[in-house]
Amino acid sequence: MATENFDVLLVGGGIIGLSLAWELAQQGAKVCVADRGKMGNESSWAASGMLPPGPPETLWPKLTARDQLAGLSHQLHPIWHERLLEATSVDTGFRRSGAVYLDPDIAPLCRKWADLGIEHEMLDSRGLADLEPAIRTKLQAAFLPGESQLRPPWHLRALIAACQSTGVVLRPHTPVVGFERRCEKVLAAVTPRGKIHCGQVCLTSGAWTA
Repeated sequence: MATENFDVLLVGGGIIGLSLAWELAQQGAKVCVADRGKMGNESSWAASGMLPPGPPETLWPKLTARDQLAGLSHQLHPIWHERLLEATSVDTGFRRSGAVYLDPDIAPLCRKWADLGIEHEMLDSRGLADLEPAIRTKLQAAFLPGESQLRPPWHLRALIAACQSTGVVLRPHTPVVGFERRCEKVLAAVTPRGKIHCGQVCLTSGAWTA
């Protein structure tokens, strides 16, 4: 592997790493993504693709950082899908389709959604049958109209195409086994195929981060 210097190295080529790489490349950074296997072939590929709704922006000042992030993600996912579609013509499968939740006691979940300002509707047996005739259960049910979904393999295909179109260098089958440092500064990532020199490193390798 020829010596090349990058502004940013992302270690891990799943949805998070590829998303960051595309965003950074659009801001003018020279970016590399290294993954120990194929791009997006681990947890991101196997993800369910369920995107629960988040609280409205008017409530964010009163909420935890996690709930604020959920609300922001709920706002941004449709925009992100449209940007990827425009850039790559690849449909990620994003749909705001709603979701049915089943629980022996649905009331605590409904109270939580109410506190977060998330639209929901409790369903009786007739309402559940009308919404989803295939469900036969004695469990209590509620419907969240704001829940969305996407197809992770399609989403990954779009992200890989978007990264390639903006000059991101993808290094599959390139595990990072260590770092070359000067004091606290990372100068390069060490791989079996050689060093990847970089100004900054972001670890996006998920469960495989040592």
